[in-house]
Amino acid sequence: MTEKSNIKNTTMNRESFVKDSSVNDFIQWLSIKQDAGFIHSYTDRRTQKVWDCISIYDAYKKYQWGGKGFQRMQKHWISYLLT
Repeated sequence: MTEKSNIKNTTMNRESFVKDSSVNDFIQWLSIKQDAGFIHSYTDRRTQKVWDCISIYDAYKKYQWGGKGFQRMQKHWISYLLT
């Protein structure tokens, strides 16, 4: 049996995206969690090393970027965000 979805297939432009209440709620949540209040930890199954963070920015700084150096990935993300 197929269940109907309430999600509509729509095209959203930048203006309607920015005005969307869900987007604004997420931006508000993210702005609060950026510097504090986002506590997370896990244990790497391969190394048994515990990884933890206290904010989204802290997670960004501590994350192991797939074996690539932080500086290399930072340049990649900055160039991606600026395009």
